[in-house]
Amino acid sequence: MPGDKELMDMLRTVIQEEMQSIKQEVRTIVKEELKPVNDRLGVMDEQLGTLEAGQTELKKGQHALEMEQQGINIKLANLVDGQHALEMGQRALETVQQRMDKKLTTIEATVNDIRVANRKSHVEIFKRLDAIHDDLNKIDRRVDRQEEKTVR
Repeated sequence: MPGDKELMDMLRTVIQEEMQSIKQEVRTIVKEELKPVNDRLGVMDEQLGTLEAGQTELKKGQHALEMEQQGINIKLANLVDGQHALEMGQRALETVQQRMDKKLTTIEATVNDIRVANRKSHVEIFKRLDAIHDDLNKIDRRVDRQEEKTVR
């Protein structure tokens, strides 16, 4: 029959093996839980690229409007034509701004959804880890009691 030390070593080995499988399971769960989040972040990155490209276009458009304004100030004879061009540019900017506002609202809602999902995932993982920790503490107390009984 194995001695106490051998039994303790065997128990530690079993606990370590169980902890490795538990750790692997937690990693798998976390990876599966975060996959949709990562996918959504990828989509958001693409949308952000689109927004940034739109912003660059807006800056170019704004620069063109400023140049047109200078031309209007210099050439009073073309005032009516220049004013019309500014009004058309303003409408285009407003339309783009409305689109950007809608996209921004969608992105903000998506970010909030991701945050909620992330919080839920973290809560569940920590609940599981706490349960594992409690189980290990129980095992440790049992081993301590068994050692005390063996010593007596």
